Amino acid sequence: YNVDGIRLPSVTTIIGQTIPNPGIAAWKARVGEEEARRVSKEATDWGTGIHALVEQVGRRQAHLLTAEEAAMIAPYTRWVDEHVSLFLGVEKLLVSRQHGYAGTTDAIAVVNGDRYPAIVDFKTSRSPLGIDEWRLQTSAYCIAAEEYLGLICRRRIIVRLSRTEPDTLHIHELPEEELEHDKQVFLSLLQVFKWMKKNEPVSNSNSLGRIRFNGRAK
Repeated sequence: YNVDGIRLPSVTTIIGQTIPNPGIAAWKARVGEEEARRVSKEATDWGTGIHALVEQVGRRQAHLLTAEEAAMIAPYTRWVDEHVSLFLGVEKLLVSRQHGYAGTTDAIAVVNGDRYPAIVDFKTSRSPLGIDEWRLQTSAYCIAAEEYLGLICRRRIIVRLSRTEPDTLHIHELPEEELEHDKQVFLSLLQVFKWMKKNEPVSNSNSLGRIRFNGRAK
């Protein structure tokens, strides 16, 4: 992200480069690089399209969808109608200048009966809904939402639509009592990320090369 002329790493980049994912590497080795690229692109294209439709629902523009588009995300639209009283942000940029990162949350919403808004993150992958990466991602958004927007978000809701279950919406709420711990873990990963970037190998044209000490090349 370029924020006020300053380049900031994204939340997903920070997490992706500090938490290893051996399952992905094993899958690529099993199916081959070409097939892995094809499947990944297909999934990404589908997910991007669904996110665009979900965004319109969050902006209260569902009436602009075609009948086919509306049917694709009907379970999500019903959930919004039944449980969300207000959207405070959709595809909302969040920045933490204090910690030096940025990200975009799918939605910041007030659920019926709540005093505080919730971070709502929309997923289309087949990954288990409670995976650590998503816990850390949403906790990072909570930190930045408070700093950048003055919003205290306590609930973190993962919402997922699946291509294989077109009429089913999966809702998973991450434990509120673990939010502070998840925040600290993310900030620790952020420090690891910064350390890694600071210590990346660099080309040094002024290298001294081989130096002789006591007649031996070093």
